[in-house]
Amino acid sequence: MEQYNDLLKRTTVLLETMQVGLLYTLKRLNEGHFEDTIYLFGDTVQAFSVIEMSLNVIPKDILNKDLSELTVKVKNAIELIVSAYELKDFAKVKEVLQFSLIPRSKKWSEALADISARLLVS
Repeated sequence: MEQYNDLLKRTTVLLETMQVGLLYTLKRLNEGHFEDTIYLFGDTVQAFSVIEMSLNVIPKDILNKDLSELTVKVKNAIELIVSAYELKDFAKVKEVLQFSLIPRSKKWSEALADISARLLVS
């Protein structure tokens, strides 16, 4: 169990870094630096992929259904943003980022922290 707790802690730290990147991406979009945010968002997608792979290593009985559902919701929001970037629909990028991805990633982070705290107690 301890090795999973360490993995969850590191994953939570990466997720917090991802959230900082999302907020910075939104800030740059609001400032009108649309093209610059493509690379920033690419880094976010990479972080998500690493987190998702890390969670696949942890046994399903440790993770809960809510976390799995949140992972899917975050992934769906990322896919919407990628599609909007491809269409150069920066208004849609901002909308999905602000109202879907950032709040969902925050909930995802909280769910990971709860699981990690639960493992510490056991």
